[in-house]
Amino acid sequence: MSARDADEKTARRLDSQEAFVGSVTHSLKGALNGLQGGLYMLESGLSNGNAGRVGEGAVMIKRNVEKARSLVSNVLYYAKERAVETESLHAEEAASRAAAACREMAGAQGVSLHEDVEKCRFSAGREEAHALLCDLLELAIDQASSGGKDRSVVLSVRPLSGSVEFAVAHDGSPVEPGVLDGALGPVFTPFGADRSGLWLHAAKRICESCGGSLRVAVDGSGRESFIAGFPRRAG
Repeated sequence: MSARDADEKTARRLDSQEAFVGSVTHSLKGALNGLQGGLYMLESGLSNGNAGRVGEGAVMIKRNVEKARSLVSNVLYYAKERAVETESLHAEEAASRAAAACREMAGAQGVSLHEDVEKCRFSAGREEAHALLCDLLELAIDQASSGGKDRSVVLSVRPLSGSVEFAVAHDGSPVEPGVLDGALGPVFTPFGADRSGLWLHAAKRICESCGGSLRVAVDGSGRESFIAGFPRRAG
């Protein structure tokens, strides 16, 4: 690699990191504002003896704590540059574990979460696969809660000839094309203040570190799916 190529690569990486930090800042600010709003509702409900307001405040706090947790997890995975130790995993166990971790969040936002899984094995890092699936589920839950007709999310698993696909489908508004372009490219480029790009880019990096790939598809009815493909294992 020539010195010029090396300089250009460094510049692109710095631009990506600057964009990443900006997106993290926006996402963290939103989560903190949500926590502040939830705390206000909780405290005012307690002072007025309004149980309904207390409940709404508690739900807001839970939701934004989960957003902050996901944000920290994504920052850590973005910062790591290491080889992933892959192993043979049961797809149904990975799907069930991720769905269980996200079910309370879905319920708090009035979203139903379903599983449609075929038994098979795939190759990935255990914790990496879990983080990726939780990222996609949380993003789908957010999309479904803000515009879905049925407010539903479905996590499905299908074995293919050489791979296993985990698809997370939702009936909310599809992620904007500009967000997808910035999230699924070689470097992260944010689009506005939409945090979904950060979640998708983190999922993409995790998937690729396990030898897989991530794509987004929309069917004829407008239902969007986040699809992570992993190498298939025998068994």
